[in-house]
Amino acid sequence: MSLRVQVILSLEERERLREQAKREGKSLSRWMREAANTVYAQRCSLAPMNVEEVHALFDHCRSLANDVTAADWETLKASIEQERPSTTAAIAQETPQ
Repeated sequence: MSLRVQVILSLEERERLREQAKREGKSLSRWMREAANTVYAQRCSLAPMNVEEVHALFDHCRSLANDVTAADWETLKASIEQERPSTTAAIAQETPQ
């Protein structure tokens, strides 16, 4: 079953996207579906870290600590975001306000 979704675009946006779709030999609808699915997959792919990635992250965090018992949360969060950009959304949701 297919559903129709309305997307509000400026004339310039519509033309730019339509031209890109045309260059790729696709309809605008197909191009937009593929673009949305690609972005969704990138943002939602929170694959577990393997052992080497965990060790590398801990080593990096230790190097930031510089003989301090713990680095501040913003520094650790920036380090995590740098090492694993896909975890940014998950970290933001878990950060106390």
